[in-house]
Amino acid sequence: MSDYADQTVAVLAVQGAFAEHEARLSELGAHCIELRQAADLKQDFDRLVLPGGESTVQGKLLDELGMLEELRARIVFYEIPYLIIDDITGDPVSLKACPSWAPAPA
Repeated sequence: MSDYADQTVAVLAVQGAFAEHEARLSELGAHCIELRQAADLKQDFDRLVLPGGESTVQGKLLDELGMLEELRARIVFYEIPYLIIDDITGDPVSLKACPSWAPAPA
């Protein structure tokens, strides 16, 4: 059984290949929700996926949508684990880097 089975995974759906990430996570048994606007952050979720994209543009979009500070705070205080998706295999992998708008893990 996958580490993602029976978990709700939020996928940041403002840029990048979020649909492909959702499809792969669903194959692994996760229930996916999309984060498109600030109101979406009120939903409960166990993990967060930050699809690849140009981090400067992504940061600007999140700021304009009123999502930047809430996501930053949740990541900083480790309320939610976040991860990246391997672009070749499509599998979730450990966080190796984070967007410029998110703090690096300690």
